[in-house]
Amino acid sequence: MCFMTSRVRREQRGFTLIELMLSLMLFTVGILSLGATSSIVVRTMGGAREQTLAATMAQSRFEQLRAFGCTTSGLAGGSASTRGIAEKWTVTTPTSANNAARYRLLTDSVTYRTSRGATVKVYSSQRLCP
Repeated sequence: MCFMTSRVRREQRGFTLIELMLSLMLFTVGILSLGATSSIVVRTMGGAREQTLAATMAQSRFEQLRAFGCTTSGLAGGSASTRGIAEKWTVTTPTSANNAARYRLLTDSVTYRTSRGATVKVYSSQRLCP
């Protein structure tokens, strides 16, 4: 007696273990990349906010200094600290004799903290003297 064995083909259903592991690995790499990118974006936005605030403070200081006449004592250097941002401004008169009466050079050094440490930005402007 001869028994014939017939091969029964099973239909392939679902995923194999290797396919599942590979898809899980790709998903994990994608999620980690998204997390790293979002942390960079948050850090960059924080730095931009501080830099914008520093520039705004310097602009405000220049406007205050421009409000004074060229001969008043209000047009002088100084320092201040606001919301964790330190600024130091100077008012200098050019050394050239023919330019001395025409303008004053205003310089504002603003120091603020970022994720990489302290950052110093120097802003300059001129005050024309009639």
